[in-house]
Amino acid sequence: MDFGQALLALKSDHKIARAVWGNARFLLLINPYGYSVKVNMAINESPLLAFIGLKTPDFFVPWSPEQADLLAHDWIVLDK
Repeated sequence: MDFGQALLALKSDHKIARAVWGNARFLLLINPYGYSVKVNMAINESPLLAFIGLKTPDFFVPWSPEQADLLAHDWIVLDK
């Protein structure tokens, strides 16, 4: 499927990945409603907004797609 279809699956709480990634990594939508993060030592807090996270065997980080990812047609849903 293309990235638009994969994004819809991601928004429906599915894990997605590119077929070329194998089983080594996948994407998750992190929806942290109700949480906040301290911005500084003051009382000010900022809401933590939803983001796409990349899980690999070694780490979990926010993910930003490259053009090749956006244009690829090898996206798959891993947990259907």
